[in-house]
Order: sequence, then structure tokens, then C-alpha cells
Amino acid sequence: MERIGFRRPLMPTLGRSLGLTMLWVRTAIFLVVLPGTLLFYLPLWLARTPTSFAPLGPLRFLGLSCLLVGSAALLWCMRDFVVRGRGTPAPIDPPRELVVQGLNA
Repeated sequence: MERIGFRRPLMPTLGRSLGLTMLWVRTAIFLVVLPGTLLFYLPLWLARTPTSFAPLGPLRFLGLSCLLVGSAALLWCMRDFVVRGRGTPAPIDPPRELVVQGLNA
């Protein structure tokens, strides 16, 4: 017996995968715009100016290791926002579920 007014989606898996892909795209855009600008481009720009107040020397490798560890943590948290929270870290597109596992706990 068929229920009146009930329609099954033609391709339910296509809609889910497309939605997940769009979440990854929006998260990548947010990653480039906010954390990418504030945490990568701005310090790089300040360090390359001719009036740089301190030569970095060998400390630059310590800074690079901190940058790599921080970037890995940021990517992990963004992955949790997409996979577990079904949203992005952007305030205009928040996750649908609260993410309280992983590094966000």
C-alpha cells in the first residue's frame, strides 16, 4: 500500500555525497579566508618586510614546526566540524550538531 503524499528520492546517495562535498568546499573557503590570512599570510608578510625587527636565524625552524603542528590540529578540527557536526566552522554556516569529540572537546 502506498502512502499518499510520500515520495522517495530518486537518488538518495547522490544528494548526501553532494551535500558533503559542498560542506568540504565551504570549509576550504573558510580555511583560506580567515585562518589562512590571519595565521599564515599576515605573519609571513610581517616577517618579510625590510623593517623586520628581529632576524630569525635558526629559530625559523622552530616556528615552522609549530606552524605544522598547529595546521594539522586545525585541519583535524575542521574535519570534525564537517563529518561529525555536518557544518562548517564559519559563523554564518554553523554545524547542525554540537561537536564535543576529538580536539574540540
